[in-house]
Amino acid sequence: MKNRLFFLVVTLLVSPCARSATADDYWVDAVSGDDAAGVGSEASPWKTITRAFAQISGIGDTLHVEPGAYDSALGEVFPLVPPSGLTVRSTEGPDNTRVIGVGESRVFQVHNTIYFAETRIEGLTIEGGSDGVGVHDESGNYFVFLVNNTITRNLRAGVYAGTRVDTENGRLFGNTITENRIGFYQKGIDGSSGWGLQDNSICKNLEDGVRIHLWQSGSTVGSNRDLIAHNGGIGFTQVVEPGFVTSIQTRFTNSTITKNAGGGLFTSGDYACFYIPYFGIRCYDPLASIGVFQTTVEGNGGFGGAMRSGTSGLVFGHIGASVAWGNTPLDNVNFRSSGSVIGTGIIDDSDVSVDPKFVNAAAGDLRIRFDSPCVDFRLSAPVILDIEGENRGFDGDGVDDSGREDDIGSDEFHTLVFPGTAPVAGQPFWFEAQSPPAENGNLVTIVLSLDDGSN
Repeated sequence: MKNRLFFLVVTLLVSPCARSATADDYWVDAVSGDDAAGVGSEASPWKTITRAFAQISGIGDTLHVEPGAYDSALGEVFPLVPPSGLTVRSTEGPDNTRVIGVGESRVFQVHNTIYFAETRIEGLTIEGGSDGVGVHDESGNYFVFLVNNTITRNLRAGVYAGTRVDTENGRLFGNTITENRIGFYQKGIDGSSGWGLQDNSICKNLEDGVRIHLWQSGSTVGSNRDLIAHNGGIGFTQVVEPGFVTSIQTRFTNSTITKNAGGGLFTSGDYACFYIPYFGIRCYDPLASIGVFQTTVEGNGGFGGAMRSGTSGLVFGHIGASVAWGNTPLDNVNFRSSGSVIGTGIIDDSDVSVDPKFVNAAAGDLRIRFDSPCVDFRLSAPVILDIEGENRGFDGDGVDDSGREDDIGSDEFHTLVFPGTAPVAGQPFWFEAQSPPAENGNLVTIVLSLDDGSN
């Protein structure tokens, strides 16, 4: 009997925190669903996301969202607050599935109440709220994944992340965040957070693309293969309030930051950072750490230019194997560069003005050409893929560079590879080539390297 009682007590203590043994699937359909008669099955879905959230427990479950417009006229009540640990996933993607807010409220409010719960929102268009997705933590570790969404036309931020007291961990993968006031806005007070951004397009927001604003908080932000472009403010801005002890670690890898009106990257704070006039990474704190690796910063304007600090002071920062070109105002200062093209063109700590030779910067094509000085310039680095998902370390010039096979910037130059069946010796083959831009009179040079070494 004692053993049985002990087993019963253990079961009662563990069960409330344990993951459900079976994950359940539910459906919601704005067109054919019914909140009164529906049971949430594929054959009998609910009509509104509001109703679904009220019926689902969350941990491990998935809500499948069928195409349609989910708005207040349908019966949605905002903000929509998903249960902790729920996956909300559209069945046909953001072009066909829209969740439309009411302006004064967030569209989604994610506030996990269960430690280490993983809440996901995937494949929706999220628009028309004060914020598209608000992620807020008062106490607790949790994980939020926003994947392949279009987050647009929200009054303040596409994604707003606020933290107090404890830890939040978020991931943004493959989202388009556009035409909001701010793209991604992280605001922290007395807490810590870690956000990873990858394969996102953060473009055409009215102010900054990414803004970090902290008081006595810890923040780790990683950007990999992101495009931050055509924002009305600064591409990435990082601010720490004066007088607060704050630790910030920011790392850009394989990203492209281009044509932002207010500057590329800007960091600003009290007794903070480094001083590079007319640059654009802003950071206000002696504990700030900025890393910019194999990233392209091009065509940014305003006071920020490419990279800039707001005040003089101390920062632990490094810019390596990156391109900063065509930013205004121009600046030749090289900030702890290692194999980089900075300002008007500085390569590997030398003051040599060199054009990185983009394919067509005016049209937004920042791939590098075969004759770019960025090709095969840097020793192989831990970065495996470039911004297009192609392998790093490709031998782009066909010569032995003593291990220097990685290219500078976010793009790795790859020579032409014939798809399908390889050409057969003695047999004719054909291919098409077009110069960028495609205009009559352009000279196209084609060099074929054959296996026998001839051209």
